[in-house]
Amino acid sequence: MPGSPSIWFATSNDHKFEEARFVLQKLGIVLRRLPSKGLELQSGDPSDVAVHAAAGAYLTSLKPLFVILFRASPEPVPPLPSRLWG
Repeated sequence: MPGSPSIWFATSNDHKFEEARFVLQKLGIVLRRLPSKGLELQSGDPSDVAVHAAAGAYLTSLKPLFVILFRASPEPVPPLPSRLWG
């Protein structure tokens, strides 16, 4: 979409990228992929892993970034499209 805002997404995970692209496309946002193949921090805390990965992505790309952390829900979660557009 020419003129649409875009967001860079640092991931090497095809599934994560396609799911995020699907959601953002519905909002008129173009998702662009920033290949990310750094060393993954081994930690029991997902936020430590995310912050470490974000710092590495910034240092290699020098693009502004943000991190979104999702916590597991004790309740069953419906499939993504129905949560957003149901």
